[in-house]
Amino acid sequence: MNDPSQNRRLSLNVPNGSSNSGGGGSGNATGSGRTKIALKPGYGLMGWIRFQSNAKNLTNIIQSSGSNDPHLNMITITELSKHDQPDDCWIAIRGKVFNITAYLDYHPGGQDELMKAAGKNATNMFEDVHGWVNYENLLEKCFIGRLVGHDF
Repeated sequence: MNDPSQNRRLSLNVPNGSSNSGGGGSGNATGSGRTKIALKPGYGLMGWIRFQSNAKNLTNIIQSSGSNDPHLNMITITELSKHDQPDDCWIAIRGKVFNITAYLDYHPGGQDELMKAAGKNATNMFEDVHGWVNYENLLEKCFIGRLVGHDF
């Protein structure tokens, strides 16, 4: 009445991770071609969300015009290009300029990846890797203004 084969335990042979099978040959587990680095404890997406939710202004810009609306700020490509260092890092994505200096240590791909876009219109680089990311929400408190000559 009781079939002994039903009481047998099944086991699966799972690779120990030493091979790159299933990774698409890209060197990472997802095969996405993106590389993630080990971040300091407390950094990463949740750390960034906590940090920026308590911050009032991550732009490091004092409004001299009397307006606190960054949508009124027009940033030239020349001005953008001056901000290409880890301690002063601006990027433009889809016509919006962000001061990402505070975000550098939180980026899953590491600071070096973001520095490739520092002081530049990074729209194409961003689209190639992160087109699905809601950057406007993620970098909302870093928004400085609009890039001259670009609509968004």
